Parts: sequence; C-alpha cells; structure tokens
Amino acid sequence: MAKLNKKVKIVLNEKWCKKCRICIEFCPTAVFEADPYGLPIISKPEECINCKLCEIRCPDFAMEVIEQE
Repeated sequence: MAKLNKKVKIVLNEKWCKKCRICIEFCPTAVFEADPYGLPIISKPEECINCKLCEIRCPDFAMEVIEQE
C-alpha cells in the first residue's frame, strides 16, 4: 500500500476510549497495538497512510487523525 507524502498526527482521547479494539482491527497498516488493559497504543505512527478508518469507525469519537504540513 502506498504511503502518503503528508505526515499525520494521531490523537487518542483516553477518557472517551472504551477499548473496543476497532481501531486496532481495522487499521490496514497495523499502526496500533493494545496495552495490557486493551487501550490502543500508537506504536507505529510512521506507518499511518491517513485512511482515517480508525477515526471513522471509532464509536466513541476518541480517535482523531490530523494532517501535518
């Protein structure tokens, strides 16, 4: 899968996250891992292709993908 030239910043609101793992399961480039309690960790942000599936699928609006210049 091709990478985009723009960098992105992935922001997780831990207070809103219910640890459903949807972001982890739907990410096509495996940017996320779960911590021992199930909270998503942004372990490989450089692999993000800005598809925003994590943001779109998050039922709690806890994830945001922001394009950086």
